[in-house]
Amino acid sequence: MREGKTDGIGELKAFLQQHPDRTDIIGALAWALACRGQHEEAVAMYRRYLDRLPEAIEPRWRMADRLVNLDRLHEALAEYRTVLEIAPDCADATMGIRYVLHLQRTGCHGSWVPGPGELSPSEIQHTNKELNDLEFREGRF
Repeated sequence: MREGKTDGIGELKAFLQQHPDRTDIIGALAWALACRGQHEEAVAMYRRYLDRLPEAIEPRWRMADRLVNLDRLHEALAEYRTVLEIAPDCADATMGIRYVLHLQRTGCHGSWVPGPGELSPSEIQHTNKELNDLEFREGRF
């Protein structure tokens, strides 16, 4: 993997066979699958993770991102809202909700949620996020 000859998915799956309850490996595999655009499999891994640690927020919003990619917006919205019940200040869930509501309002489909290794946000995107966060804190979303 370190030499770039493999994406590590096969190795992670093999390790998980030997250690099926290792949430760190489940999370790494889910992330690797997401990087490859294998969103269905990534969702299944995130669900497996949450079966073991239901209070974990990061795998839940990451799973919601994958659900958006799969155009399963109602499921994604429910997951983002669950995150906010656990962690009301989670910016990832807040932005996810805003994005899903935008997609639903405009009739667009959720074809892209930034994944691992995507470009960093532009200055305009960063400013927009700050404004979105402020509106959310003020209850204007």
